[in-house]
Order: sequence, then structure tokens, then C-alpha cells
Amino acid sequence: MFEAQEKEVNEPQLLAIEKTKEELEKLKQMDYPVSVIHEVLKAKKENVFLQMESIYRERLMEVHKKIKKQLDFQVEMSNLERKTVQRNLVDYVVSHVMKSITPEQEQNTMNLCIKELNNLALKV
Repeated sequence: MFEAQEKEVNEPQLLAIEKTKEELEKLKQMDYPVSVIHEVLKAKKENVFLQMESIYRERLMEVHKKIKKQLDFQVEMSNLERKTVQRNLVDYVVSHVMKSITPEQEQNTMNLCIKELNNLALKV
């Protein structure tokens, strides 16, 4: 499994190296001055290096995106868990408070509120 992934990862580099070797053989067969051959080889090596750097940067960006996605997921999960716990706690407190209020207390509170409203209405 890892060999297949490694082959896939290294394939562009190996192809570039192979292509450079083939071009080197072609240059050796032609009668160019040695200085020209060295300049061409230097340019080819730099080109391969730039291609490898480009591939590296693409992979680095891909890793960055995947890690950011995982971290965003963890933050969302944490927020969701916190909201759920808070909602359950509020529901629990409200239900227990409502259970603790007796009908008599509720009636007394209603009567008191009505009296206060009547007093306020008289003042206005």
C-alpha cells in the first residue's frame, strides 16, 4: 500500500529525471562545446528543482487545508456539545422549577399581580 503511494508521489520527479537523462544523451551525441552542455545541464537541473519545489508547495498547501478542515470540525463539535449541554441544563432547571410551584402558589401570585395591576390602573 505504501509502495503504491510512494510510487505515485515520486513518479513526477522520476519522469523529470529520466527526461533529463535522455536529453543529456542527445546533447552528448551532438557536437556542442562543453561550456554549452554545462549551461544546458545547469538549466535542466534548475528546472527539475523548480518543479520539485512546486510539487512540494502544492502538497504543503494540501496538508494545510486538511489540517484546517479537521481543526474547524473540532471547533464545531465543541461548540455543538457546549450548546447541547447548556440547553439541557436550562430545560432541566425550568422543568424542576415548574414542578416545584404548587397550584396554590400560582393562584396567590396571580391574585397579587391582578391587585398590583388594579392599583397601577387607579394611579393613571
